[in-house]
Amino acid sequence: MNEVLRKLLFLPDQASTFARDVDRLHYFVILTTFVMSTAVGLTTILFFIRYRRRSETQTTPHIEPKLWMEVLFIATPLFFFLLWFFLGYKEFVRQQTPPSDAMDVYVMAKKWMWKFAWPDGAYIAEQLFDEAAVAAQSRRGVAHRADRDDLFHTLAVDGNDIARDIGIIGGFAEAARQQPP
Repeated sequence: MNEVLRKLLFLPDQASTFARDVDRLHYFVILTTFVMSTAVGLTTILFFIRYRRRSETQTTPHIEPKLWMEVLFIATPLFFFLLWFFLGYKEFVRQQTPPSDAMDVYVMAKKWMWKFAWPDGAYIAEQLFDEAAVAAQSRRGVAHRADRDDLFHTLAVDGNDIARDIGIIGGFAEAARQQPP
């Protein structure tokens, strides 16, 4: 089912451990919206046919909906929006929390330069590294501990479909990653 929906919606290959859960939420929102939109459209067509004016002198009667129907029409979409929010927030928190055994890589952003410092003291300057290879070698996740010296920066590492913003308010930000599947 995952592959069928991914191809139907023109989604790229799942390149991280987060992708499957994010795609499931995406499918749930799209399919729920599709089913409810179809139901509303078919109900509208049914009402057009059932309640059409049959003569020139016919007037539309004043209809008062019952309280339970109004509550149902408000509570159903509210339930789905709150469910989508809860599932999305839960996934967001999971993505932001680094694994307990994650390898720390310290990142410094300054103008057009990035510096990556390893726990053993080695660092790579002015180039990006292949995070997928690092995570595969370490058999654990990679947690970026990021800082910036001047402006707002976005860290996007090749081989991963998640970018992190650094320096929204202060200088230090924690950006978590996990190894690719």
